[in-house]
Amino acid sequence: MVRDTAALRAAHDGTGSYLQEMGAEGSVPDSAHLRPELTHEIRGLRAWLPLYLHGVGAFRKALDEKRDLAEHVHDTLSGVAELEVPQRPDLSAAIFRFRPADGSRAAAERADETSRRLLQRINSHRRIVLSSMAVDNRHTLRLCVVSHRTHHGRITEALKIIIAETKRHTAA
Repeated sequence: MVRDTAALRAAHDGTGSYLQEMGAEGSVPDSAHLRPELTHEIRGLRAWLPLYLHGVGAFRKALDEKRDLAEHVHDTLSGVAELEVPQRPDLSAAIFRFRPADGSRAAAERADETSRRLLQRINSHRRIVLSSMAVDNRHTLRLCVVSHRTHHGRITEALKIIIAETKRHTAA
């Protein structure tokens, strides 16, 4: 939204010859001349504007919070006997999977299938969405904390769902 469209149009003059008829007297307004990238969105603006408005410190604080939340997930799920948590989080993603009954390949395959079903049950709650990945050729669930709106309360809720569904499988 601008007050002086002529000034904005002059700032972005020089677009391609295929747009010559746009904006002629009595035609549809030429919005291509009112923004810098014609049909492309301004991707850098999404990163630049919040950095400009809030500063780097706010982003550092938010990233530290998300990393702390991933560590909390790791530490909590490490205490669940049915689960194995193969790695500490480097950034904001914590991974886990069902622990095999023994060291055999068949037990690992059964545990992977159980992890697949666990993922479906967790996501069926529609309160959180986890994804999966292969780690050491094993089906591994992934909780990644990326939203700026995710805080400790949401992670507590996620952990309750994960643990309840893990226990529900064990009891079945």
